Amino acid sequence: MTMKRNELTKIVIVVVVLIFLLMGMVVMRVGRKTPIVNQQADSQVPVIVPGSMSVLLNFHEAEPGERLKADVKFSAHGAKVYGADAVIRFDPTYIEVDENIEQGDFFAVYPRAEVDNTLGIINITGISASSKDPMTAEELLFSFYLVPKVTGETEISLDYQPGATNLSTLVEFGTSKNILGKVTGTSLLIVED
Repeated sequence: MTMKRNELTKIVIVVVVLIFLLMGMVVMRVGRKTPIVNQQADSQVPVIVPGSMSVLLNFHEAEPGERLKADVKFSAHGAKVYGADAVIRFDPTYIEVDENIEQGDFFAVYPRAEVDNTLGIINITGISASSKDPMTAEELLFSFYLVPKVTGETEISLDYQPGATNLSTLVEFGTSKNILGKVTGTSLLIVED
C-alpha cells in the first residue's frame, strides 16, 4: 500500500506542476498580447502624403518654330518644404529650351539653374522656402520656354527615383527627408500646319 501511496503522491505533484506550467503559459501569452496592442495604438502617427511634381505645357500640339511655355509645379499637402530639385529630361532633336528660366516665388534662393540643349537636360534647385507653414496648394517651382524644331512626338520628363537625392526631390523642412513620391511628365506633338 505504501507503494501505491508514493505513486499517488508523485502523480499529484506532476499534475500540480503541469497546472502551474499551464497557468504560467497562459499568463505569458496574455502579457505578450497587451504590449502589442498598446504599441499599435501608440504607433497611429499621421503619415504625410508624399509630394508630387509635374511638368505642364500650355499646349500639347505645336508647329516647328512656335514658342511654348512650360511650368514645373509641385505640392506636398500638409508638409513643410524647405527645398526642391528638378531634373528635366527632353530630346534635343525635337526641341530647344531657352536658357532664361523664370523662377517661382515659393523659394527665396535658386543656387542652380542650368539648361543643356546638347544633352537635353534642365537642372534647377530652389531652397529657403518663403513660408514655414505646411503646404496647402500647388506651387510653381519654375517656368521655361521651348521651341519645337522638327515634326514628331516627344516627351518631357522629370528624372526621379524613389529615395534618390541626386535627381528630382522635395526636401522636408526640419527632417531633410526627400518626400517626393510622384512625378508627372508631359508629351508634345509637333506637326506642320
